[in-house]
Amino acid sequence: MPVVAAVNSLDANYAVGGRSEAANEDTIIDYSFLIFQLVGAYNPTTLDIHATFYAKIPFVGRIEVTTLQGNLKDGITSNVNLVLAKGTVGLRLAGKQVICDVDLDIKFIGKIKQSVPLFVIWLVF
Repeated sequence: MPVVAAVNSLDANYAVGGRSEAANEDTIIDYSFLIFQLVGAYNPTTLDIHATFYAKIPFVGRIEVTTLQGNLKDGITSNVNLVLAKGTVGLRLAGKQVICDVDLDIKFIGKIKQSVPLFVIWLVF
């Protein structure tokens, strides 16, 4: 089971775990799993998200793999075609659970294909 970091927030009205009392505010996300990190923010009312996806590669360090921007209801997929990484990264909803789909071939590491549950959207939509 991957290790997932806690959700931080932009506003003191947010409770632990990303549950929002101020629904019009964006919630900051910062999740780490496997060799990856997803950093950004999403709006729990509109489900719009803007996040940067990073990878930690041996001998190289942390690299920006892609930016994911769009609406979680529609799902978001980004094609990756870097010297050190090729494939796709996506975000989607499965019920109220946000899932990160990773299908990357990474230099010095190899192929990683995994779907990782990140967090639950608490508001009713």
